[in-house]
Amino acid sequence: MYLKINKLLKETESSNLELSSKLTSQEEENKRLQEEVTELRAEKDHQNQLVEVSRKYLEAYNEGPIKHLHRSNEETNTEPFLSDGNKSSKLKAALEQAQKDHEIQRQQWEQEKSHLLPDKEDSCKLKAALEQAEEEMKTQKQRWQKDRSCLLREHEEAIIQMEASLKNAQEELKNKRCQQEKERQLLLTGH
Repeated sequence: MYLKINKLLKETESSNLELSSKLTSQEEENKRLQEEVTELRAEKDHQNQLVEVSRKYLEAYNEGPIKHLHRSNEETNTEPFLSDGNKSSKLKAALEQAQKDHEIQRQQWEQEKSHLLPDKEDSCKLKAALEQAEEEMKTQKQRWQKDRSCLLREHEEAIIQMEASLKNAQEELKNKRCQQEKERQLLLTGH
């Protein structure tokens, strides 16, 4: 009977150790997944910053030629003493310069755009990876909770069985003591 109790105690201990090791490994896995999520969020933030910079660059690009023309008009308006021919040649030169500036900015924007397209694709990939990592973490957590509840249930059942075995052993011991006491009383009264 004591062997059964010891066996149940050892089984309970081993199941406790197993549960503890599973909990530890699950915690490590959760920590690793959280670190991945943090890294992916940082990557996503970086990608968003790149997109914001390109958006600002595009706004500056769109406003650039207009401001240049406005500045050229102001310069022209500040010189009222110039002749009409001189004014038109200055306007023509300012227009040509604005067109050149516009073309240079367009080329720069095309280069930036070609560099940013892979970044945008990377951003989409990072977002997908982030969502996948969060889904894996959720699945791992559910699996861990299921394993934990299963192990706890097994542990509780083992404890209930051990308590029942202990109670039976105590009953048997009590019965044997009563039997021995009766036999002793018979022996004492018989002499």
